[in-house]
Amino acid sequence: MSNNDCLAGASKLSRLTAGIVFLLGVLLLPLTTSADPFPPNWGGGAVHYAPAGWPSEPADPANCGSSCGDWKPYTRFQNSINDPRSQDPSNGGTAPQNYVNIASSCSDKTQPSIYYYLHQGATAADDVIMFRWRVEQIANTYATGPSAGSYSASNPWSAALWTVLFDIDGSGFRGLAAHLSGSSGSPATPIDMLAGIWSQSPTQSIDYINDSNVHLLGHNPTAFTDAGTSRILNFQNNNTPVTTWLNGAAETTWDYGTSRARLISTRSCNEYFVDYQIPVAMLDATGIGGPQITRSTPISMMFCTANSLNNPFQKDCAINKTWAADSAR
Repeated sequence: MSNNDCLAGASKLSRLTAGIVFLLGVLLLPLTTSADPFPPNWGGGAVHYAPAGWPSEPADPANCGSSCGDWKPYTRFQNSINDPRSQDPSNGGTAPQNYVNIASSCSDKTQPSIYYYLHQGATAADDVIMFRWRVEQIANTYATGPSAGSYSASNPWSAALWTVLFDIDGSGFRGLAAHLSGSSGSPATPIDMLAGIWSQSPTQSIDYINDSNVHLLGHNPTAFTDAGTSRILNFQNNNTPVTTWLNGAAETTWDYGTSRARLISTRSCNEYFVDYQIPVAMLDATGIGGPQITRSTPISMMFCTANSLNNPFQKDCAINKTWAADSAR
C-alpha cells in the first residue's frame, strides 16, 4: 500500500472533524525566514525550498475526478468535498470573484473540489504537502496571452488567498496555516509567495503582517524569474525550467515550479486547477514555542479563499453545507 493510500485510509477514523493523518517529518530546520533577494531569480539565493516533482495524474485534467492518479480527494466523513459552483451557501458573506469560487465541475457538485498529495522526500526534512483546488475561472496572470513578456510585480497570481487551516489539537481553531498569497507581490517584493503561519490565539486570523500574535514561519516564491530575460520560468511539468512559453494564448498548463495552474476543458464549460507546494519545514513553530507536524500528527483541515489576511473565510470555503464563519471565534 502506498503512503498516500495509508493517508486516505486514516481519514476514515475520525468522525468528529475532517481529518487525515499525514506521514510528515520531524523537522529541525531554522524557523526564521531568510533575507530575500528580489526578484526571486533562479539560482540567485531565492530558492528557500526547491520545487518537488508534481504527482502523476491523467494527461487530460478533465479526467481528474474521484480518481486522479496520485492526487487524493480530501474527504469529510469518508466523502469528498464537492463545493457548489453556483448558489453556494458556504461563502464568507461576500460574493467571490470567479477565480476564488471553489467549484465541483460544470455539472455542479459532481467532482471533488480539493485534492492533496504527500511528496515524501529522501529525508523527513524534504517532505512536501501539495494541494489542488478546483476553481471556476483562471486565477493565474502570467503567460496567459499571446506572448509571455517581462513579469510584473504582482505575477503570477490574481490578488487572493487560497488558504489551508490546520487544526492539530481538536480545538476547532487554526493552529497552523499555509497559503498561496496572490496579494503578496509588490514593486518592492515582486512575485507572489507561499507562506506557513502559526498562532496560538483563539481566533482564525492569519494576519501575520498586522497582528504580533500571528507568526510567519517561512515562505517560498510561487514562481522563479530569469535575470537575463526578466521572464518567469516555465518548469514544463518536469522540473526543467526554461524561459519559453511556446503555446502562447493556447497554453493549458502553467507550471511555475512551486505553483501551477491547469485548464480543465469540457464541452460544458472550463474550470481550472490551482496547485501549490507547501514544504513541511514551513509548518514548524517549535522555535517560538509552537507545534510542528510530525509523521503521526492527526490533522483536520479547512480550505477557504479570501482577499483578507484578517478573515481567511471571506470569499468561499470548501464545505458543501450552509456555513458562514466568524474569523474572530
